Amino acid sequence: MIDGLSDEVRRLREENKKLTTWKDIADAPKDGTEILMLRPSGKCIVVWWDANGWKSGDGVGHLALTPHAKWMHLPGATS
Repeated sequence: MIDGLSDEVRRLREENKKLTTWKDIADAPKDGTEILMLRPSGKCIVVWWDANGWKSGDGVGHLALTPHAKWMHLPGATS
């Protein structure tokens, strides 16, 4: 039983790491899922992909993307 719990703790830690680590923007989902984008300026915004590229809800429209941008899931999201 303890071995099973240890395995579950390891699995949960790995899942948490996947959801809370900044990743390269090239690997971000392009299915309309809202994500956090960290821009090279240090600004963090919520964005999603549509047919024309990355879009934000702050009135900017489509974003010019730099290859140095990072992303992660929104808090509370699942992979």
